This record gives sequence, C-alpha cells and structure tokens, in this order.
Amino acid sequence: MSHLIELYTKEACPVCKQAKDLLDAKKILYWEYEIGFNISREEVLSRFPNAKVVPVIVYNGQVMGGVSELQNLVESGVL
Repeated sequence: MSHLIELYTKEACPVCKQAKDLLDAKKILYWEYEIGFNISREEVLSRFPNAKVVPVIVYNGQVMGGVSELQNLVESGVL
C-alpha cells in the first residue's frame, strides 16, 4: 500500500503530535517530513503555496487542511 498521507511537521509542535497520534492510533501509514530537518520551509512553501500552518497535511498530493479535516476523513472511513 502506498502512503497517501504526508505530514510536514515542526519539532515540539503539539498539533503536529496530535495529527501523528491520530494516524498512529488508527494504524494509518504516512510519511513525515520535519521542516528544518528533512525539508526546508522554502521547499514546503514552493510545493504547497496554500499551506499556512503546521502540520501541513497532504492527502493524495493535495493540502487538505488541518487536524480537524484529517479527523473528519478518519471518522468518515475515507482513511
């Protein structure tokens, strides 16, 4: 199975941890890229110019919003 979710996170970000905890609890596979470590802020903004906050949550190649949108996808059974 390919990873449909990409998380672009920052160290010590509580909302980033919330997103990862949700995905881990549901055993949903994802790729995580830590901004400033695996990827630069500039790279994230060039790939996803609409991204305004972290975590940047990407589903099927599109920025999907924040943790509440992620939770809606999980609860609706899409993920």
